[in-house]
Amino acid sequence: GGLTAQKAEVELGSIYGREIKVVGTTGGTRYELEQLVKVPLKMKVWKEFKLSEGKEAIGSLFGKERDGRIMLRVS
Repeated sequence: GGLTAQKAEVELGSIYGREIKVVGTTGGTRYELEQLVKVPLKMKVWKEFKLSEGKEAIGSLFGKERDGRIMLRVS
């Protein structure tokens, strides 16, 4: 495990650029880990677009006003 001083290297630029969160723990049982994996995740959706508005949706990915995920509705 990580507590046995194993070395891990990560390119921080790719984590930051992809808006990845790194979460860790220093203990716990296998059962507790399995329970955590079962927790449903909720994503913050900033705006929904129809499929026909795909070009606008892509453009909004880079806008400063975006605060959350963008959803493209197919149906």
